[in-house]
Amino acid sequence: LSECIPSKENVENEFLVRETGEIINTFLGSLPKEDRAVFILRYYYGDSIKNIAERAARSPSDISSKLFRIRNKLKKELEKEGVSV
Repeated sequence: LSECIPSKENVENEFLVRETGEIINTFLGSLPKEDRAVFILRYYYGDSIKNIAERAARSPSDISSKLFRIRNKLKKELEKEGVSV
């Protein structure tokens, strides 16, 4: 029966995952359009920095720097919301 009934731990983990996802989505919605696109291409679609740079008409180092700054902002936002990173 344990396979059919979710454990309390699984329910709590699922809630935390959903809550974290909502925080990330809100954060992404607050970013400028280009920053959001770069982040999504890299971390949701797994696109290479080189390909993203070509699409954005930027250098790979510009894209790497932009991603670094976005990750730091996201980390601060998650910490502010009480999510351990």
